[in-house]
Amino acid sequence: MNSTPGSNQNIFAVLRFLIFSTLILFPLFAQTQNVGIGTTTPAASSKLEIVSSDKGILIPRMTEAQRDAISSPAEGLLIYQTDGDKGFYFYTGSAWKTIGFEVISIDDLKDGISDPSSGYNVFLGANSGINNTGSHNTATGYNSLTNNTDGTHNSAFGRSSLYSNIGGDFNNAFGNYALKDNNTGNYNTAVGYAALNKNNAGSGATAIGYYAMYYASDTTDFFANYNVAVGYEALRGSTTPSNNTGKYNTAIGSFVLNNNTAGKENSALGKHCMYQNTTGGGNSAFGYYSLFNNTTSWANSAFGYEALYHNKNGQGATAIGFQAMRNANDTLALFDNNNVAVGYEALMGSPTPANNTGNSNTVVGREALKNNTSGNNNSAFGYRSLFYNTSNGNNSAFGTQALYNNTGIDNSAFGYESLYSNTIGCDNSAFGDGSLGSNTIGIDNSAFGYESLYSNTIGRDNSAFGHNSLYFNTTGRYNCAFGMDALFNNTGGDYNTAIGREALNSVTTTDYNTAIGYSAYSSGSYTNSAGIGYNAEPGDDNKIMIGNSSVTWIGGHSTWHNTSDARIKNNVKEDVKGLDFIMKLHPVTYNIDKDKLDALIGTVDSSDYAEKYDVEKIKQSGFLAQEVEQAAREAGYDFSGVCKPKGDVKYYSLAYSEFVVPLVKATQEQQKTIQEQKEQIQQQQNQIQQLKDQNAEILKRLEILEKK
Repeated sequence: MNSTPGSNQNIFAVLRFLIFSTLILFPLFAQTQNVGIGTTTPAASSKLEIVSSDKGILIPRMTEAQRDAISSPAEGLLIYQTDGDKGFYFYTGSAWKTIGFEVISIDDLKDGISDPSSGYNVFLGANSGINNTGSHNTATGYNSLTNNTDGTHNSAFGRSSLYSNIGGDFNNAFGNYALKDNNTGNYNTAVGYAALNKNNAGSGATAIGYYAMYYASDTTDFFANYNVAVGYEALRGSTTPSNNTGKYNTAIGSFVLNNNTAGKENSALGKHCMYQNTTGGGNSAFGYYSLFNNTTSWANSAFGYEALYHNKNGQGATAIGFQAMRNANDTLALFDNNNVAVGYEALMGSPTPANNTGNSNTVVGREALKNNTSGNNNSAFGYRSLFYNTSNGNNSAFGTQALYNNTGIDNSAFGYESLYSNTIGCDNSAFGDGSLGSNTIGIDNSAFGYESLYSNTIGRDNSAFGHNSLYFNTTGRYNCAFGMDALFNNTGGDYNTAIGREALNSVTTTDYNTAIGYSAYSSGSYTNSAGIGYNAEPGDDNKIMIGNSSVTWIGGHSTWHNTSDARIKNNVKEDVKGLDFIMKLHPVTYNIDKDKLDALIGTVDSSDYAEKYDVEKIKQSGFLAQEVEQAAREAGYDFSGVCKPKGDVKYYSLAYSEFVVPLVKATQEQQKTIQEQKEQIQQQQNQIQQLKDQNAEILKRLEILEKK
């Protein structure tokens, strides 16, 4: 309420004027001792004492122009100005300054305690609250809350703060021109010069900082604003206030969301982040210049210095880290980005933002997928993983520098520098540090284990499972290695299969080999051979070895069958030696010397287990291969049952099943002899019978003769 004559406010003002009057009149009585007006006993400590219960003191009254026309005003000169900014002015020696006694308006205060019956209003400043009829308002500053009529519970601190407010309630304005144009908006807080200056009917906004939300919507229709802007020109908005209808935004930092118009549900923290955003919504930007150029796109998240800096209309992107996805596509057409980049310069992209059209990539790690432009559906986790990938997609890289040089597609790499050198190779899978590390154009390879298939360059369709498996393979194809160091030295061999630690360890360029078991087939390089079992060594091409020198039994629960179809046999002859060969054989019993056998095989068996030498305890029956060889030679028989030392095989061996054939032949020969002997015996028996019959006839005739 305004002051009226006789009110407490004016009394308070009069008391203050008396003090100033004393200062003004003091020179007039400087030569006297104590002067009293209205009293004969002026106070001893005062040069002038004025006592009155119904009169005041009038200071010279004049217009601003008259005041300024005073010639050489003395420092401390006091006047009352009757126009413009009315009030008491004193001269400082260089300029006129207002004292502000008349502009002080303390409404309904009694002895410093607010009077509940009079509205609890406090106004301090020229024209502050001069039209107020509301209650519970506080205004400090020239023209603050000047036009308020029905608004309640408002606080205005600063020149023209809440100047136009009429019916808005629960608003707080701190700073010159803060919430100046607010009319009916409620629950707004503006702190800073011109903060929320143009807001009219918007409610629930918080603006802190110079020009923060300055151009908030000036429409007269009520709407829930609920924006939070903290920082120099944060959420300043379009210079056409009516366009600024965005809500539920949070902007913290200088120039944050500076150009936002209808964009809503954005959260931005950091200088200039989301600076160009206009209608885009649902975005989150945290970091200096993050999402700086975003305009209309939605659902992006940028955390870090210049993260998603160039993105304009790509949607659904998440960038976390210094310059993560910095060069995201800047085209004007909306497109689904759906990339996730976490890490320093992750998915940074080409310096030409328009080239960066890749989408649906997931990147975690410093500089991961840094140079990607149009590649889609890639996953990169680890420092510089998929670093040089540009346009290819469907790759997965997990580990530092995994798929570092990749330009291929459909690759999966898990581990430090896995598939590091891959360029155009595709459909490869590498799991383990350095796995497929040298691969360049090889395709359809699978490597699982530390440095598995490490040296592979153009080899394809290989599978390696185990530490250093297929380590030196470069051009080999269709190999399978399962176990540490399996097929370790293979370089160009194809179609090899190794299962077990160090299996097929020494094979280099030969093909079609198989090894199953620890160290199986680990000391030679043959073709189409196999070793099955620990230290099983075929020793030559086209050989299969089952077990090592400690094996005491090999068998099963059925008979062993060999292919023997007449249709596949050529040059068939009946020249098998029988008794002539068999009778020369020398069956013996013996015990195996395992160490001597290992020496001949070329195997170093450093294992130690209880049953290792059990084979030496078995008394075996058989032949001495050298004697069998000699018997066959003497019989003129090219016997296939003797295997002579050949290549890396330094020992003789016998195929005991081959003895069946000469034994059958020998049996047949014996049977023929027996049959011939039977026939001879039968002939002899027939002859004997004839003789018997002849003797009987002779005897019969003799008897007849005798009777005669």
